Amino acid sequence: MIEMNTKLKDLVNNLEIGIFRYSLDSRGKFVFANAAFSRMLNKKTEDVLGISFQDICENPEELTRLNTKICSQGRVENEWIGLKREDGSLIQCSIKAVLVKDDNEKDLLIDGIIEDITEHKKAREGLLQAKLAAEEASSAKSMFLANMSHEVRTPMNAVIGMLDLTLETDLTDDQKDNIETAKEAADNLLSLLNDILDISRVEAGKIVLEKVKFDLWKVTDSVGKGLSVLANKKNIQLTVNVDPKVPRMIVGDSTRLRQIIINLLNNAIKFTAKGSVELKVGVASSLEGEVELLFSVTDTGIGIPKDKQQAIFEVFTQADASTTRKFGGTGLGLAISRKLVEMMSGKIWIESEEGVGSTFFFTARFDVSDQLQTQDEKEHKKVFVQGKEPVTKAARILNILLAEDNPLNQKIAVKLLEKKGWLVEVVDNGQKAIDHIVDKNFDVILMDVQMPVLDGLEATKKIREQEKQTGKHIPILAMTARAMVEDEKKCIESGMDGYIPKPIDAVKMYSIIEQVLEKG
Repeated sequence: MIEMNTKLKDLVNNLEIGIFRYSLDSRGKFVFANAAFSRMLNKKTEDVLGISFQDICENPEELTRLNTKICSQGRVENEWIGLKREDGSLIQCSIKAVLVKDDNEKDLLIDGIIEDITEHKKAREGLLQAKLAAEEASSAKSMFLANMSHEVRTPMNAVIGMLDLTLETDLTDDQKDNIETAKEAADNLLSLLNDILDISRVEAGKIVLEKVKFDLWKVTDSVGKGLSVLANKKNIQLTVNVDPKVPRMIVGDSTRLRQIIINLLNNAIKFTAKGSVELKVGVASSLEGEVELLFSVTDTGIGIPKDKQQAIFEVFTQADASTTRKFGGTGLGLAISRKLVEMMSGKIWIESEEGVGSTFFFTARFDVSDQLQTQDEKEHKKVFVQGKEPVTKAARILNILLAEDNPLNQKIAVKLLEKKGWLVEVVDNGQKAIDHIVDKNFDVILMDVQMPVLDGLEATKKIREQEKQTGKHIPILAMTARAMVEDEKKCIESGMDGYIPKPIDAVKMYSIIEQVLEKG
């Protein structure tokens, strides 16, 4: 037995983790400490025995709390406590302890193991500080990007707006060519700004996909219609095919899906001199309540060499540097598309042959809406051909209130609206907009977001509150240089009926105003 006790004592003293026992009587003295615990305190073992835990505890109140917890629960695990060493330095320790009785069953004792976690805690705190610093930097970056977007878009709105208005005047051929060249450059600059903002936000993890029910046919048809002008300028046939097995109503982020499809179709049209471009949608796989869709965009364009087909999905990369000069572009569209596809639990790839054409494929997962699906026996197919302008109803004269604080933006918006024969009144802050509609009736309000006195979001909320008493509803459209996806969401959540980003696209603006008025 004596030999066994000696072996156990040697074993305990050879352990690298501290082991102790102290009494809970009025003295609260240590009655046992192994070598590791003594080294932790920078004391000799015999010097540890006989001293109280309170003598080495950094905060006696912590020891009182610890003893109370052990007595009430019988044990504690992973408690932190600060201890003072012989030289006065402090260490942070982790304790596990249990309540026991001595051999005579009279006195209560506490047996425990203790570990110096000072360096671990420092490292943890360092990581926490680094995490907080990274989050602050990311937040600052997002704020910078949002402000940059707003500050750049505001003067660009003036540039593009004035160019559009000038193109409507009588010009010589040389003047018209010069203005069109400047307009194309301004449009390219805006596209570059959009791409840089998008790739920055994707890489910063700031884009969160929405889960909203939407009509897939409407998305594909609207994209096809929007790009049909570009396709027909090059005499290219643009076709959209949706397989009948594809559920029409699905749940996901329609805005980001639309962005991917537009990127791929836009590239296909850009790099195709003659022939056709086709978007196909089919089912890759399906489970109960979920579907994986397969999208493909096929063109008869210049094709991409085998050794360049992976590189084109990287940031700022194109298959051939010379294409930048010939076709323009940033090389960001496919990189953004790849990252968005991955966020949709899908993948993107290409099959291509030089001089023959390319097919871009991507998959994406969506929930299937519980709404009754309309399945057709035939595929949903549309061929977009630019024809004559449809006959429209007689133009209606609208009374429009424009809330905009920037004089240059006021001037451009008024000129564009008056071109349609509409009447416009201008105020320069949200409070004036609220005051202005008290005595006058307007068909629609175009509301800037960032204004003095009262911004557009708060002004809209106040107008909607007033309308609860009157029972009226005046359409309010955001018209803002805050052009990120979450900005549009904030506008709609505030009670606005639509969203017009700056720089203003006159055709889109007219269309959005007319659409919101048709809805009533």
